[in-house]
Amino acid sequence: MAVVTPHLSEPPPPGKMVRRAAQRQRPQRSLPSDRLKMDVQKRLLRSIATLSGPGKRPVEAQDLAASTGLSAASAGLCNSFFAESGWLVRVSKGKYAATDALLEYSRRLSISPESIKDAVEPLQAPMCEAWHWQALAPMVKHGPIARRDSVLVLMREAGASDHPDHLQQLNNLLEWLEYVGLITLDEDRVRPTAISGTTAEVKPQQNGEGTQGDASPRPAENEPTDPPANPEVTKPSPPNTGQPGNVVLAFDFSFKMTADDLARLRPEQITALYQAMGTVAALTSGRH
Repeated sequence: MAVVTPHLSEPPPPGKMVRRAAQRQRPQRSLPSDRLKMDVQKRLLRSIATLSGPGKRPVEAQDLAASTGLSAASAGLCNSFFAESGWLVRVSKGKYAATDALLEYSRRLSISPESIKDAVEPLQAPMCEAWHWQALAPMVKHGPIARRDSVLVLMREAGASDHPDHLQQLNNLLEWLEYVGLITLDEDRVRPTAISGTTAEVKPQQNGEGTQGDASPRPAENEPTDPPANPEVTKPSPPNTGQPGNVVLAFDFSFKMTADDLARLRPEQITALYQAMGTVAALTSGRH
């Protein structure tokens, strides 16, 4: 009786084994997809804003697939990255809702599709709070840096590798930062924009009382908000000499007296009053 030896397939070459293992390893942080072109990713972001609407309805990948013509698996590839950038809120597993910033972006884009710079402005502040900009901002704060260095910084913060898929995701991240207006990609350099020196480093204020975003000064407790009625002496203020460090004494006041007030004074008080006025007049005119 013949013995049949089962066929054993040969193991794949070592290089392919390493590639498959690297493909299964995901970055620790969410990155934009390497499987979708940037214009498709932007279209998905806009579609989420439209589907979620002012009521901030949760949107699933199936909803995006129906509105964009993509498969459900592809339509939701960037949702985690959009959420980490502050443009979406994760409501539950697989469901995301638009934020106010995203809705305003979509509204501006509907009014003026050609005014991209104005439309993306609401997206800037949320993205400045995201991990990727917090990692890159100190690098570009003082001027342009090599694109390779920026990728390495983002790679380290994301827990990514130098696998080609990860590198494409990191480069897509740089393109998103440029689209929002935080950087400019110039050949092999990453340059900061004007907004990078302001918005990028200013954290949103934590408002306790009052309306969010209201930066108007409020009076301190027990601080008077109205001036006293009929003041006779105003708050002292130094003259504008241009050399405030040389001022030793400065005051300013307004004094008024009626005939009835003068009639109620004693003769010695009237004399003292006029002497004081004469002294002040002599000092201000340079006489001693």
